[in-house]
Amino acid sequence: MIFMAVRIAQGLVIASLVLLIIYGADASAKQGEEEGGFLPIDTKTRGILFGVTPIIMSTIAFFISRKERSSLVSILLLVNGALIMIGGIMPIAGGNVALGSPILGAGIWVLALGIVKSIRARAVRAA
Repeated sequence: MIFMAVRIAQGLVIASLVLLIIYGADASAKQGEEEGGFLPIDTKTRGILFGVTPIIMSTIAFFISRKERSSLVSILLLVNGALIMIGGIMPIAGGNVALGSPILGAGIWVLALGIVKSIRARAVRAA
């Protein structure tokens, strides 16, 4: 059962990373345009599907695997958090603090989960 929980958590953080990469690629493709990108959906829907979902999935992955050691989950939580933070910094740099601040906060949250997971993994390894 424990092995299964870690596998589910790994699947969740991998899926989160894929969604974030797709979101980032779409945002880059529409750079400077009001609408665009390769995803044929509006900005709000894209943000929910490809932005909020990875945050939720990463959080679930952390809590599913919190008592188990998994370097992959730790590393991908850190990567996902960094990507989300970048996604929050971009609107802030463009002057849209109201949009970027919650995204940056969510990125810090996921990054913090990755840090906690890494520290716990080392503590389990040392014990």
